[in-house]
Amino acid sequence: MSAPKTELLTIIFTIPLGESPWDLTRVIFHKWLPDGKNEALRRYEDKFSAALWIDQDCADVSEEEIRRHYNIGVYRVKLEVEVRDVRIELSNFIYDERDCGRQIHHGSRPGDQSYEEFRAEYHALARDVLQFTLEMYNRFIEYARIEKAQFWLRMRQFEEGSMSSFHAGSGAMVRCGNRDPVRWATDFPVEIVAVIGAADPYLKESDWQKIREHVVGSSRTTPVREFVSNAMYLAALGYLRSAVAEAASALEIAITNFSRNPDPSKFANFSHATRVDWQNLGAKIDHLGLRVTVNYFLPILLPEELMSLELLASCQRLIELRNAILHHGQKNIDSHEASNLVRDTQKACEILIRLTKNRPSS
Repeated sequence: MSAPKTELLTIIFTIPLGESPWDLTRVIFHKWLPDGKNEALRRYEDKFSAALWIDQDCADVSEEEIRRHYNIGVYRVKLEVEVRDVRIELSNFIYDERDCGRQIHHGSRPGDQSYEEFRAEYHALARDVLQFTLEMYNRFIEYARIEKAQFWLRMRQFEEGSMSSFHAGSGAMVRCGNRDPVRWATDFPVEIVAVIGAADPYLKESDWQKIREHVVGSSRTTPVREFVSNAMYLAALGYLRSAVAEAASALEIAITNFSRNPDPSKFANFSHATRVDWQNLGAKIDHLGLRVTVNYFLPILLPEELMSLELLASCQRLIELRNAILHHGQKNIDSHEASNLVRDTQKACEILIRLTKNRPSS
């Protein structure tokens, strides 16, 4: 009998709903919990199949407590992905890499051509499994969050650079064929993406008197900057659609303020300034609308020295994305793009604030 050419991989996750051990985010059940894997939710796609289930371990409760309590908090879910028809050579490599975190390789070694080829294939498979896993997980969370108004729940964003961290945090294990489970894809490089928030976020000595005046007075903070700060906060939490909407609101307010009270002296060094009807700028921009203003009017009005084409392009993309969310219900937003757009919006708003008369102190 010939040896099999493929075998089944089974990857098991225990996914916490919170982002840290101190985050007690939970989905609430009422006087009942599903019967573990017997009542698992199932999803199929190509060579992948997934089962998501909840048992007493996910809620840290006993059978008696389930019957006694009205509301039962579930802190984690269990999710199992099966991958069919995996080449036996790749399956063997995955099993041989079970101790790679300790620099122990039971098969080929780093530097070998075959090792690098199998490792790239392993990485690609792990990426596909994670995408399928998060799609399954997010559809469960999405239903509870939207249909049952459990608004505190958060869906997870796919971050290829954080793949190993997610696997470690969810205790991911893989069973290659009939062999004992081993750790799954926890030794790929972690990509750390630093997204800087405000362009000048630090409190300086010169700010202290302004803070003193704000604390003892009754004035409010700058609305544009308030919307920008909210957008940054929402983006950091992963609420990307809301972050885009807040950033677009900040940009719209900044443009409106500028158009109604522009400072022509800021344009004194530019030849086109004398041809601009500054008195009626607000009415013209109100007539054009936000999208046309950002796409066509601002690139003509603001020279490169005041606002770069790259920054204008980010503002245009922000409005395009906001409209896609509001008018077409777009849900999938790239987290890196959203964070970068919010950051660029903050820069654009600060430029518009500087071009506005009676602007808030900065």
